Formats: sequence, C-alpha cells, structure tokens
Amino acid sequence: MLSSSADAQIYSAIANQQVCIPCHDPITDLLISLFSGSLEAIGKLHKANSELVIHLDLAEHLFRLFSALISRPCIASPSELFPASPDQLRDPFDELLEYIQANLHQSLSLSLLEARSNYSRRTLQYAFRNRMGCTATQWIRSSRLELAHQLILMGSADDSVASIAMACGYRSMGLFSIEFQQRFHVKPSHLLRSAQS
Repeated sequence: MLSSSADAQIYSAIANQQVCIPCHDPITDLLISLFSGSLEAIGKLHKANSELVIHLDLAEHLFRLFSALISRPCIASPSELFPASPDQLRDPFDELLEYIQANLHQSLSLSLLEARSNYSRRTLQYAFRNRMGCTATQWIRSSRLELAHQLILMGSADDSVASIAMACGYRSMGLFSIEFQQRFHVKPSHLLRSAQS
C-alpha cells in the first residue's frame, strides 16, 4: 500500500500529464469524463482525508481508468504519425546476418561475430537458435553451401570447384565436397560439369 505522500505524487503526476488521445468516440469521451471527475474527486478527498484515499486504494482506480484510456484504438498509429527511417527499423541481429552474407568468402569466427555485433558469445548463440533455429556456425555453413550451389549452377567454363569453394569461404576442398554432397546429394564436380555443358 502506498503512503499518502506517494499517493499525492502519483495524483500530481497523472494530473499534470498531457496525454494526446487522437480518437474521439463515445466510449473514449466517457472514459475521459470519468477519469477527469475521478481525479478531481480523489484530489478533494485526499486533501480532506488522505488516509481514506489510501485505505480505499483509489490510486488503483485511477490507474485502471488511465490504462483503459491510453489503450483505446487510435486513428493513426505512432508509426504513421512519426514514420521511422529504414535505418531505425533495422535490428542489430539483421545487420549481423547481412554482414555474414556479404562476407561468406572470409573466415567468420564466433569471436569476430561477437566483436562485430557487440553480443556476448552466449547471447549470439541464443539469438541464432531463437531466430534461425540453429547455431551461428550451422547457419554460416548452410549459407555458404547455398551460395556455392548457386554459383555452381551458374558456372561458366573458367569456373572450378576449388575456385567456387574458396569464394564461399571454404579452405578445405575435402570438407567442402563432403558437406556439399551431404546437403545436395550430388558431387559438386558433377553438378558443375552439367551446368557448364
């Protein structure tokens, strides 16, 4: 239960708020009227007998009215009134995914991703599990294999499996070949030959 000085501060804070309510319908108008009348009556009662205000828990009554009032649907959403720029809408995790996609040809260690994103290793792994359904390492591997698959399918006469594997961040041809076959059920060299013919 709040003290009378705490109640007085709450009432004062609510009374001094300038709340903009963009919609006016009969229910909203009634809520405004009820809130204003309640605020005035509770203020008078507080001056006369602050203990009674505390005992009746009238602060809760005001909070419920205020909550009902500010939760009313509005004509315009905040995003319509104050449109955000595309940079403001970008999530740091999405920025990290874009960085990874743009740098699949490079070595992408968890330490590098931690430094790049300012996430801890644990938070980074949690974010990948939560958003992507796998670990960061698994997602990077999958992205590299998808890129390699696309490059092989578009392969020109000068392309080799080794050059495509290197362009996708693989340093070991043996590992690339094994992972590619497990994922796509075809050897990368066979797929490249058929794409080149």
